[in-house]
Amino acid sequence: MVNVGPETTTEGEFGDVSRSDGDTWFGHPRQLARLFTTEMWERFGYYGMRALLTLYLTKHFLFSDQTTTGLYGGFTALVYLTPLIGGLLADRFLGSKKSVKFGAVMMAVGYFTLCFGGETAKPAATIGGQHYAVQVENFVDRPTSTGKEQRYIVDGGQRLLIKGNEDGTVSLVAPNGQVART
Repeated sequence: MVNVGPETTTEGEFGDVSRSDGDTWFGHPRQLARLFTTEMWERFGYYGMRALLTLYLTKHFLFSDQTTTGLYGGFTALVYLTPLIGGLLADRFLGSKKSVKFGAVMMAVGYFTLCFGGETAKPAATIGGQHYAVQVENFVDRPTSTGKEQRYIVDGGQRLLIKGNEDGTVSLVAPNGQVART
């Protein structure tokens, strides 16, 4: 992925992130709270979709284990490979901020249409993931200060995003277990 510096951004996406105003979240810019929450729900949706996709294919469509495994593997492969395309599109055309917003909306559409058995569910979630996944790291890795404090902020921000991943993953265990019983 091409690393676009703050001096070359066109949408002012990183230049306005500052800690100097005293309004912080765990010592980080307030924008990190939004990224944490978004990351948590993205992981909730992704892992939930993986579990429910398997149940849906085996219980609703009565697919064999072999067919279900192939479709599940295809979905997982696309989710992890397509961020390369999303990163290129964001770097060259959209910018990180617009790419994250577009990705979040597409994932929401994909997961929502999955509830109704829509055929757009899997492609929408995959396209959303391709735009979202890569760009969130750009927001955290962008320096907001200099020297030793900068390294602390970036490392701490990464830890908070990982915590968001973990919270989103763990919080779906009970709901998915309940869905599996119905």
